[in-house]
Amino acid sequence: MSAYRKSSGYLEKASDILKENHRRFMESDGFQYFLFRQKWPSFAGELMARESYIAGASGEVLYVQVTNSVWLSQLTMLKAQILEKIHKDPFGARFTDIRFRIGPKQTKNHPRSTVDPVNRAIAKEKQRMSQPLNESEKQWIDQWVAGHVTDERLGPVFEKLMAGSLKKRKGELAAGYHPCPGCGTLIPPERKVCQDCGRKISIARRNRIIALLKKHPHYGYEMTRQVIPSTYREYAEAHEFLETKLEQAIYDKVNGKENRRRLLALLIHKPMEEITEEEAREKLERLREKKW
Repeated sequence: MSAYRKSSGYLEKASDILKENHRRFMESDGFQYFLFRQKWPSFAGELMARESYIAGASGEVLYVQVTNSVWLSQLTMLKAQILEKIHKDPFGARFTDIRFRIGPKQTKNHPRSTVDPVNRAIAKEKQRMSQPLNESEKQWIDQWVAGHVTDERLGPVFEKLMAGSLKKRKGELAAGYHPCPGCGTLIPPERKVCQDCGRKISIARRNRIIALLKKHPHYGYEMTRQVIPSTYREYAEAHEFLETKLEQAIYDKVNGKENRRRLLALLIHKPMEEITEEEAREKLERLREKKW
């Protein structure tokens, strides 16, 4: 268990440290103010709280935002009663005045980390898996298991797995899934190819871009995608790969003069035929080369 040594010389448990930090947080003004704001409906009443909320505080003054002038007038008339209730709260006792102002309705920020998307995905998966099997499908599973599984103990296991797989496929087809043109795997309606085929296509496209940049190193993204429709990420990966290869060739002293010109064309997008050996040597003079 992790621990640290205090000035008095003894070790204190990490759990005790966490408890102490938790206590300090719970007693802090910031957290107490957060809890105090949640009590506004009990101070102003549920009806008034729908059209107003505590927007801030400064010293002994509490600021309340109200949606329109009608509700502002009502709250102003009830100001003394609201203050009386607020003074009974340990944190609210510090406020001596309330100032109402007109503003937009409170926008509640939803937590950034939420399980709602996960729950929705699980619900959709369960719905897809709940497709019923007809008699012919059940019979096919029974025949397959009887013909391929010799161990009786494994029969029910295979039947369950095959039934689940078949139900999922039926559910996906009912939800609009379609076969990937590359491998036949069922994919969601919004996708054109599956993830694996998409990665293979992207790699093949990147290799084509590398070959294009070898011939025309000055091509930028806009010129490249006119020849090979692609994403900027694919172009950037191809550009970085070729840049690294040229730097390595220069370091190894392989065709140094031409590769310097090609690398400079790649970096500044200037046609290679317009770059002289002197210009390339001058601008890339700090590139390292082998000493032998």
